[in-house]
Amino acid sequence: MTVAAILKAKGDWMVMTEPDTPIAEAVERMRLDAIGALLVSTDGRKLLGVLSERDVLLGFAKHSAALAKRKVRDVMSPPGPTCSPDDSVRRAMEIMTVSRARHLSVLDSNCLCGIVSIGDVVKFLLRDAELENKVLRDLCPMPGFGRLSGPE
Repeated sequence: MTVAAILKAKGDWMVMTEPDTPIAEAVERMRLDAIGALLVSTDGRKLLGVLSERDVLLGFAKHSAALAKRKVRDVMSPPGPTCSPDDSVRRAMEIMTVSRARHLSVLDSNCLCGIVSIGDVVKFLLRDAELENKVLRDLCPMPGFGRLSGPE
């Protein structure tokens, strides 16, 4: 299975902000949309960076209450790890694990086409494992498997 399958299941909906957006506005957007990161772009195609909850927390530690008046560009992270829609879900998980990233921007020919979180990847892998388990149970039913009562 590929990252494209995750995007198809969840949609290619991306929440973006511009580098000159005030931090307070960006954080409110994250809160309202219940998301952990915003993609930073001026044109919706070229990824300039990512503003994550972690970036906001580190920005607060550095700038204290003055953070609310700062711009996204002041605390955002560089684009970081990315993947392609054609990458396998397992490859995406490997990239996230090695880079300790909770979000992967998905680029197709260097253009943004989505974002996947570690939660999206885990949800997809669990769904895939459950489907595989169901298929195996249907193909090879085991006598007594899944019985709730004790021995007779």
